[in-house]
Amino acid sequence: MLGYRVLNLSSGVEMRDAQLRTLARPFMVRIRKICRETTNLTVLVGRDIVYIEQLPGLRALRMFAEPGRKIPAHATASGKAILASMRADDVDELLGEQPFERFTPSTVVDLECLHAELETVRRNGFAVDREEYEDAVTCIAAPILDSFHNPIAALSVSGPSSRLGMQQTVADVGELIHDSAADAFRQLERRDHIGAISA
Repeated sequence: MLGYRVLNLSSGVEMRDAQLRTLARPFMVRIRKICRETTNLTVLVGRDIVYIEQLPGLRALRMFAEPGRKIPAHATASGKAILASMRADDVDELLGEQPFERFTPSTVVDLECLHAELETVRRNGFAVDREEYEDAVTCIAAPILDSFHNPIAALSVSGPSSRLGMQQTVADVGELIHDSAADAFRQLERRDHIGAISA
């Protein structure tokens, strides 16, 4: 079966991003409708997370990141969600030298602490950025996997810590994003299966 990741490599970055936006948008709409916060679609490019789609939150105070913006993966929920779906050796090779850049007092700056954080992400099924890139901002994310279970993107929600930072809110939003990413994975599997049969 020809996997989605292989299709991405053959069709170029722009087509990959367009396919991902088409796939993810219904799930992003659902997430935003329920939690009313800014909802994001990101991909990993080198050591950075890149925003390729965003639905602004439905509240007066909301987060904003223009498409194409890059943020170091170690300091973001989306980055940790994707990294947690990779082999530990691949994470080490990708991130390279330490300490990592610090953005706030909460930023994880060494590899050992990051691996501990990634293990928590694997157990929970979602990642949390607790003011690690910006003060007073919390972000929650889960990876979208391809048919080979490789991470190809991440869905995330970002908002003020005063709204998203409470433990029960983190758990509820994390479950919502995890379930949405899992639904996106199942949709990719169906598309790949239909494509393989048609071929």
